[in-house]
Amino acid sequence: MNEDDSNRIKRFLFNKGLTETEDKNNADLIIINTCTVRQHAEDKALSLIGSLKDWKNKDKKLFVIGCAAERIKEVLIKKFNHIDHVIGTKSYDNIFNLLDNIITSSSTKEQEKYKVSEYQTISKGCSMNCSYCIVPSVRGKTINLPF
Repeated sequence: MNEDDSNRIKRFLFNKGLTETEDKNNADLIIINTCTVRQHAEDKALSLIGSLKDWKNKDKKLFVIGCAAERIKEVLIKKFNHIDHVIGTKSYDNIFNLLDNIITSSSTKEQEKYKVSEYQTISKGCSMNCSYCIVPSVRGKTINLPF
C-alpha cells in the first residue's frame, strides 16, 4: 500500500514538472513515506527525519507521511520541529492540495503536463484484524471504490 501511495505522489509531482534527485542537497522537497508494520522500519524513518534537521531551511519542505505518521503523529510533531507537514494514511488526499499550493507559489512559469496512464487504487485498508498486524488501525477498515 505504501508503494502505491508513493507512486501516486511521485506521478503527481512529475506531472507538475518536478524532477527527482538522489542528492538531498539538491532537493527542495523531501517526502518520507513511513511504515509501522515493523519497528525497525519506523526506527529508520525516525533516524532519517532527525538527520534532515541541518538540511531544512525556510525554502525547503519536509513531509512525513504514511502509517507511522498516522500512528505517532503527535510524537513526530513534538520531537521534530523541522517537519512542515505530518500526514497520516487516513488523510492522504490532503497532500495533493498542500503540494499543489507549494508548487504553485514557488513556480511562476506554466508547466506542460504529459499524462500517459495512471494507476487507480480500488481498495484501501484492511478489515481482517489479525492479532499481529497494525494495518487496520493505521489504514482503517477496507474501503472499496465503486466500479
